Amino acid sequence: MINLTYKDFMKLIKQKHLFLMQFHIKGYNHYNSCVIRTSYDNVNSNLKIYLINCILTKDKTEIVSFFNNFKEDYKLFRFGKEGNCSLRMAWNKIEIDAIVEQK
Repeated sequence: MINLTYKDFMKLIKQKHLFLMQFHIKGYNHYNSCVIRTSYDNVNSNLKIYLINCILTKDKTEIVSFFNNFKEDYKLFRFGKEGNCSLRMAWNKIEIDAIVEQK
């Protein structure tokens, strides 16, 4: 398990230093293989977009993408009776399996 605070995660995202983070949510088998992956897309010679893709399930049936900025309040996860929650709200249930930074 890799220790990373939510604040440090957001710092990596905002500084565009995160390339990939693999994680799972303890106690929720549905979210046992989540990935947040970033990349750049050159729309044209004048425009470069920073893509943040959140692949929440192994079968890729739950994918959320953000352009340029990660929306911290977006409710990514559905926990049934417990309701929906954002990454920040679920952070204490998350175990990070791997993280790759880009400089």
